Amino acid sequence: MNHERSNIEDRHRLDKQTEMLLKQLDVPKKRSKNEVWKALNSSIASQSQTKRRWLTQRTTWAIAASFAVLLTIGSLVLTHTTHVISKKGEHVAVVLPDGSNVLLNSESQLSYQKYMWWRKREVTLRGEGFFKVMKGRRFEVRTGKYVTAVLGTSFNVFARNNEVRVCCFTGKVGVREVTSGNHMVLTPGRGVTSRGNSLGNVETISEKQKGWTKGEFYFSDAPLKDVFAEIERQFNVTLSCTGCENRRYSGYFSGKSLNQALELVCVPMQLEFRMVSDVEVVLTPIN
Repeated sequence: MNHERSNIEDRHRLDKQTEMLLKQLDVPKKRSKNEVWKALNSSIASQSQTKRRWLTQRTTWAIAASFAVLLTIGSLVLTHTTHVISKKGEHVAVVLPDGSNVLLNSESQLSYQKYMWWRKREVTLRGEGFFKVMKGRRFEVRTGKYVTAVLGTSFNVFARNNEVRVCCFTGKVGVREVTSGNHMVLTPGRGVTSRGNSLGNVETISEKQKGWTKGEFYFSDAPLKDVFAEIERQFNVTLSCTGCENRRYSGYFSGKSLNQALELVCVPMQLEFRMVSDVEVVLTPIN
């Protein structure tokens, strides 16, 4: 008797489990076995198709994201700017991607885009540099509001504070003021200086204008403060002088020795100098 009751309970449990399974499959109770299997296979296929669509979308998103990252990296590389800086007391030689050479004077900076050089030969200069440009496409040197353009030549560009000076030694050099468009062409032995908003008159220059490339610095009726500034750059020192503001200097100094440079400048200017430390010099007028 107990055994029969147990069998009846087992059949009830089995019927309930079957009913729950059919509800999950959304299959009516009165369907045949083949219909049940067909519904089951359809459900499995639907789930598989949904999963494939999700994987396809995920793959597409991954490819798009990778492509965007590659574009960003490529853009950063192509537009990367190289900066070459010369500190006080040093000259730095630079070889540009096309083989052109630049010698930077002390406390100067040259900037250019290495990976875009094939498209445009262009540099930005702050300070002073002597250029030997390989023949080829247009070569531009940007110094604030002025652009110096050449095809293949040697020239010197000085750009400090509000003064820009361009000197041509070989070939031809074009100098243009960006805002107004004023333009002039320099031939060998000619130079031009701007100390304000416009270009000055073309002047005759000499080899002394590039003497700094050999460690020789020449001045003609130059403010003494400009001479002191050059000494400070070449020897990485600080000069202080009271009562020297209005004096002007014509002559030169060598970049080989600080004492020698100070003597060459101070003796004709009737100045005494005293080394306060390795990097500080005090100058006083001789009464």
